Amino acid sequence: MVWRKKIWDRCERCHMVTHICICPFIPSLETKSRLTLLIHHRELKRTTNTGRIAVLSLKNSTMIARGRIDEPLKLSEILPAGYQSVFLYPFENSE
Repeated sequence: MVWRKKIWDRCERCHMVTHICICPFIPSLETKSRLTLLIHHRELKRTTNTGRIAVLSLKNSTMIARGRIDEPLKLSEILPAGYQSVFLYPFENSE
């Protein structure tokens, strides 16, 4: 088996290869809504993680990585006081 060395430098913000970094094109949007994005920890380094772009563009947003056994889910981080919380989850028949 041949192992390939990862030689690409990646942007620390968008995680794209530095020569195709999209950071200059990510808008900065102010919203009244707060977005808390829950993602699996394995998605953190994926360049196809469009949720990362949403969090980068929405000022009132945060991303929480889940899926590690040693880190229990804290609802206080996800459901902060003063906000009406709505849970969105994609299904096959979602509109």
